[in-house]
Amino acid sequence: CDVGRVPLTLDHQALAQVLQGVQVPKPRFNQQGQILNQEEMLTAIGDALAVARARLEKVDVKSRLIVLLSDGESNTGSVQPETAMQAAKALGIKIYTIGVGSTGLAPFRGRDIFGREAIQQAQVSMDEDLLRRLAETTGGVYYNVRNPRALEQAFTAIDLLERTPVQ
Repeated sequence: CDVGRVPLTLDHQALAQVLQGVQVPKPRFNQQGQILNQEEMLTAIGDALAVARARLEKVDVKSRLIVLLSDGESNTGSVQPETAMQAAKALGIKIYTIGVGSTGLAPFRGRDIFGREAIQQAQVSMDEDLLRRLAETTGGVYYNVRNPRALEQAFTAIDLLERTPVQ
């Protein structure tokens, strides 16, 4: 998802509408089963945090926070997550992280060498250490979610935090 897609908002309906248009890239495979669009599958956590920090920098509010929903694997981008974390901390921005995913083999939909849709296995990993560090260093909270109910509980807890309307 493009980090610049949604401006700061408390309008949940507008956010939901924009998110309906987000398309998560799906792996495309060659005849040998290798992923052809690997670059589309990468995550730039540091870049996303830097953009969010820039949007919050000049906003006059009582408290500032960023919510990061991720597996914690930052594998592309020009800004390192640690650099973005320190910049956010310097401005008093708290990062609340929500960890989703697992480490090991995970099933995903793909195509076999004959072009048929098939369930395949891929090695995945989750960097909980980074997610914890981002939250703890900035005064935020880390939530590990393993199911939709836990995700809902994390969002509910974050939603209870102090809000300031912003024009």
